[in-house]
Amino acid sequence: MTSQPPAPKVSRQSLFGINAVNFFLAELSGVVGPFLAIYLKQNHWNYAHVGWALSAGTLGTLLAQTPAGYICDIVKRRKLLLAFISGCMGACFAILPLTAANVWLTLPILFLTGVIGAFFAPLLASLALGLVGGKGFSEETGVNQGWNHAGNIAAALVGLFVVRYIRLGAIFYVTTATSILAVLSLMLIKSKELNPNLGVRRRGNPKFFSKVSQYLHDRQTLAFLLSLLVFHISNAPLLPLVSLYIKKIGGADEKIAIAVLISQAVMIPIAYLSGKYCDRFGRKPIFAAAYIILPIRIWLYTTTSNVSTLLIIQALDGLGAGVYGVLISLICRDLTKGGPGFNLLVGVAQTALAIGGLIGPLLQGYLLQYFDFKITFYILAANALLAALIFLIGFKETKRPQPGPR
Repeated sequence: MTSQPPAPKVSRQSLFGINAVNFFLAELSGVVGPFLAIYLKQNHWNYAHVGWALSAGTLGTLLAQTPAGYICDIVKRRKLLLAFISGCMGACFAILPLTAANVWLTLPILFLTGVIGAFFAPLLASLALGLVGGKGFSEETGVNQGWNHAGNIAAALVGLFVVRYIRLGAIFYVTTATSILAVLSLMLIKSKELNPNLGVRRRGNPKFFSKVSQYLHDRQTLAFLLSLLVFHISNAPLLPLVSLYIKKIGGADEKIAIAVLISQAVMIPIAYLSGKYCDRFGRKPIFAAAYIILPIRIWLYTTTSNVSTLLIIQALDGLGAGVYGVLISLICRDLTKGGPGFNLLVGVAQTALAIGGLIGPLLQGYLLQYFDFKITFYILAANALLAALIFLIGFKETKRPQPGPR
């Protein structure tokens, strides 16, 4: 089996371009969530309706994610497609403050952002694979994720400034501006350096439904996907939940930006190290850490009502997210050997996350509406423990550990 070399062929401009795209797209997916929950509460939404809002985007992602992966498998002009959807996402967030007082106008916009966002993961992964090839993919994914988390840090700092000195709703316009910068960054990637054939489905390969069915009948892949789904039921609502908890115990809006900032600051080195060493030590032990940390982190939230302590606990979010943000793409590459079906499996994996992301905020909303924060945290922690058990028992290593330089 042949593999693509990491490139002396790839210019610094193209590598900077793909890193910059990850940096600027980060705000679209990583910062809006916690501010959205607070913003809607300020517009007189109840907790249940806030849960609907957080789930609306995830529902759009759920319905679009696997088809998005399939589309990325058959479309060669992925850079142009990513530029188009980035612009559409920015337009949606520019409109949102105008509709926020009306639940039924806001929910469709959030649903559309989910549909659009479904394309981000497979497109970014396929652009990285097309740029550096299979041999450099692990480390490049870690670097890209590091830039993504750095973008979230920058966004959190901007958000901290905006909510403190301007107004909370202005954060959505900042997000729109970053989508424009993402499109400009894509122009830095030289199209001639992209291999459009890596991961592309060729004539004669299995069709959409037969390929998805193949994944769902493979026990290894199914355990991976099921663990992701259950994991994200607990993980998806946590940052908005912690944001609401901080507000309930008297924390200011700036503390929410700091919570995002702490998480992302930890994610940068963790993402880089995950990409650098997962070829040497294997995927399972590194990914298992993300699963094990999550129930511990959620339980720790129940032990305090001090804002500063909550922010310290929030650092554990960076440990878990820094790992799984990198490892999902790498495991999908292992399972498909980087060939046709890679983008589709990334889409299926993101669909599993989307199902969890749909259930989690709805569950959180109704638990908060009828119980309290502590009960909500306990239930989410128990579910996170179940996800860890599914992964540890059902998933086998997909990459043999390799010796590396000391």
